[in-house]
Order: sequence, then C-alpha cells, then structure tokens
Amino acid sequence: MRNVLAIVLAVVGSIAVTGSASAGDRTVKIRAIEGAYRVPMKFPDTGTVPDLTESRLQIFRCTDHSVYFFTELAFAADHQCSLSGIAESDKGALIYREDSCTLRIVADGKRIGFSDPKESCSSRCSARGHFDGIGFAMTSRRGTTKTDRSKIAAFDGEVWKRCRGRTRN
Repeated sequence: MRNVLAIVLAVVGSIAVTGSASAGDRTVKIRAIEGAYRVPMKFPDTGTVPDLTESRLQIFRCTDHSVYFFTELAFAADHQCSLSGIAESDKGALIYREDSCTLRIVADGKRIGFSDPKESCSSRCSARGHFDGIGFAMTSRRGTTKTDRSKIAAFDGEVWKRCRGRTRN
C-alpha cells in the first residue's frame, strides 16, 4: 500500500511541476517568460559609436505553446545578430525553425538564453556575432507595452499577424 501511495504522490508531483502526467513533457511556461529583456553593452572607446548599444530579446505569447520573439544581439566592433519569428514549445524549450536555422530558446528560472551549437542560424549574424550561449538574466525582464507590439507589427507584420491569429485568451 505504501508503494502505491508513493507512486500516486510521485505522479501528482510530476503533474504540478510540468503541467502534464506524460513522461518527458516539459512544457514551457510561456506567461512566466513573456516580456522584454535588455542588456546594455559597454565597448572599448574606438572613436566610433556602434549602431547597436544593447542586446535585447522580446517575447510575446501567441498561445500557451507558441511565442513570437524578436532579438538583436550586440557585439564588439559593431557586430550583431538579429532574428525574429514564431517559436513552438518542445521538450522544455522554445524552438524556432526556418530554412536551415534551428534555434532553441531555453529558460532555467535565473536566465533565458539561446542554444545554437551547430551555428545553424549564423547567417543572421555579422562576422563576429553568434547566438549560442548568449542569454539574459531573468531579473532584467520587464513587461511589454502596446508601443512594443506596434513596433513589432510594423517591423514584421505578416509573422505578427500569424501569431495574433493563433492567440487565445
């Protein structure tokens, strides 16, 4: 009887943590990571002002299992990466796939960041830019505004419309 009770408690605990009783289903808690993240960049004085002076990531909920994201990453010597699109929740990460680019967005409670170990998204970066290993402290998160959404709609209208078409309250 104790073994049965232990199994029931383990399953109930699993449901509380992951939101599902199925093994291996680690659903991303979209509402917990939705928002805007920014990190100011400090570069050595080279006599020129870089175009991008901060790295940023914005995440907007489409559904409980998908987001629209926009990121610009700043590196020294005015190198940068830029990418936006819809990412789907899969095995504890948000996965963006387009053409040969597959980017994982992973949050661990303290940090949200990118995984691109094969550099499949490097075409979205200048010479010294990369996505793999770049991240933001969760403490840098702030809410998004109507102005943020308007800028995204103007910048990436068709993809934004696909996201908004998926939205359920």
